[in-house]
Amino acid sequence: MSVANADLLDFLAPPMRDRWSALPVLDQIGQLQRHRLLPLALAHARHAGRELGPLVEGMWNALIATGQRNAQLNSASLGRILPALAARGCRALLLKGVALGSWLYPAPELRLSSDIDLLIDANRRLDAHAALTEVGLQSDGYSHHDHASNQATYHDPESNRQIDLHWALSVVPELACRFDFAALDTDAIDLPQLAGARALGRVDALMHSVVHYYAHQPVVDRPVIWLHDMALLARGLDAQGWAELDRKARKAQLAGLHAAALREAAQWFPLDLPAELLRQWTALGGDECTSHLLNADVRPLRRLLHSLACVTSMRARIAYLRARLFPAAAWMRGRYAATSGLKLAHAYLNRWSTGLRQALLARH
Repeated sequence: MSVANADLLDFLAPPMRDRWSALPVLDQIGQLQRHRLLPLALAHARHAGRELGPLVEGMWNALIATGQRNAQLNSASLGRILPALAARGCRALLLKGVALGSWLYPAPELRLSSDIDLLIDANRRLDAHAALTEVGLQSDGYSHHDHASNQATYHDPESNRQIDLHWALSVVPELACRFDFAALDTDAIDLPQLAGARALGRVDALMHSVVHYYAHQPVVDRPVIWLHDMALLARGLDAQGWAELDRKARKAQLAGLHAAALREAAQWFPLDLPAELLRQWTALGGDECTSHLLNADVRPLRRLLHSLACVTSMRARIAYLRARLFPAAAWMRGRYAATSGLKLAHAYLNRWSTGLRQALLARH
């Protein structure tokens, strides 16, 4: 293996490049792979004309072949899914890795993604479920009734891809309530590389990247590729884009999260940021209830109480609390195989007692 220590790390910002360059090359590769950065690192080194050696070159070929194959499978799945959703009147927005890889990265295979994420209007979730199952996707039969996490997972047996259908932009209620599907849809962009696909506009995609990053627990499971997404999105903002992001972040009371996320992204990747704007956002963050996510309390009861306090309306609080305490009967029947009224009642009681026990144990 002839690759030098610095060859794979040139795309990182100096502080992280210096930290990782002290590692042996194999450990560097392990870290890059863990954080889904290895294709990017190898592509950068190849573009710079570095001599990687046959072993690393073989690794590159294998990664790209797998990435290209996954991109083809994603395209095949979407080619069936999107027309089916449209036929049911469901406007869908492609989210996260598959969406970003198709327009933000030089090639989709450089942005590794394990599934396909789609966002729809919450009022059309049952129509979307019918559309997906009609084209052969396999459902667990109940998660489309989940009003707490607001997402359902499907499997496409033809492509072996997982499709996550979302009807809110976050599973965290105090974040989900700050985004409106109609507004996101209005500012969405077309993805020419994927026929019929549309995705969040740059500003909304950056905001989604930020809230998705901080909503994900535990912290150690956040891959650095998510920060790279933020860096690429932020690099593409002009003065008007920054002004739009400023307006939307303030209105949603997410300024503190954006300041912290972009500063973290700049620690990893070269990124020029408007210092005065971030200073203002940080100051605003001190009064924003969403900033608790910077130091999230992992105790479930504390998190629930803070979420309820932070949700923007009493109606939304009641809806979320009801979804957590009294999940839809259709969801309970499927989740717990409650085929009779007695079994359904037992499933509710068992769920409540388990939740109470976990909450009490978490206090100690």
